[in-house]
Order: sequence, then structure tokens, then C-alpha cells
Amino acid sequence: MDTSRYPSEVFWSDEDEGFIATTQDLPGCSAFGETQAEAIRELQDAITAWVAAAKAAGNPVPTASPRPEFSGKFVVRVPKTLHASLVRQAKLEESSLNQYVVYLLAQHQMVPQHAYHFRAVIPNPPAPESPPPQPDTAAARSGTAPPKRRMTPAA
Repeated sequence: MDTSRYPSEVFWSDEDEGFIATTQDLPGCSAFGETQAEAIRELQDAITAWVAAAKAAGNPVPTASPRPEFSGKFVVRVPKTLHASLVRQAKLEESSLNQYVVYLLAQHQMVPQHAYHFRAVIPNPPAPESPPPQPDTAAARSGTAPPKRRMTPAA
């Protein structure tokens, strides 16, 4: 049996502090790994064990979901203002609207091109930047700010 035919999903678990791989085709079948790749490898063993247990119990074994086929085309409805903004940006980039939108989507894509069968989740997104430290001055403590300097042109 080719266990790699079962589509899988990998996600980060804060609770387990590692990656969990699952396959929706086999309820309850999951595996843990410290990396995404390890979780996928472990899932293959879990699928083998799940199928063996189902057969031993006389239960049916679901077939793997077929790999979806994609045309490479989809329709998205967007607000008119966003549409106009994208057209302007595409012109600035000397690109067609389609090429520009594909570029933007590719910049934000989280799924590796070669891994149609699982989604990658960034385990630790970057923390928001903290505001810069405030100077410890009497003016800062009193809530008043120093007067603004007026810029004058050089003579």
C-alpha cells in the first residue's frame, strides 16, 4: 500500500511544541515531529498502522482522496477601490494586472510549490515591533515636549 497517496496537512502545535501531521481520509490518524518533514515521515507509519488496525477489526479502509486538479484560473471579486489601486500599481511596475496580482500572491504564499499535499504554517510569527524607548528627561516625565525647531532656508 502506498501511504503517500493520502493527502496530509501539517501544522504547528503550541501545546505539543512541535508539528502535527494529519490526514482527513483516516479519522484520528496523526503523527508528531519536531520538523514538518519528520511529522510527514511519522504520518506514513501512522497510516500503515491505522490501515492494519482497520483491516484486523474488519472495518473498511477509505481510499485516498484524489489529487485535485487546478486550471490555474479563478475569479475574485474585489472592491472597486482595490481594483483601481491594483491597476495603478501594475502600471507603475510596467506589468499587466494579472502578472502583478500573481506576483503579489506569490510573495505571500505559504505553501511550497512542490508540496500540494500539505500546508505549512509559520510556527512563530515575528513579534510586533515595540515602540522606541522614550528619553528619561524631565520634559518626558512631565508630559511636555521641547519646542519644535523651525526650519529656515539657508541664505
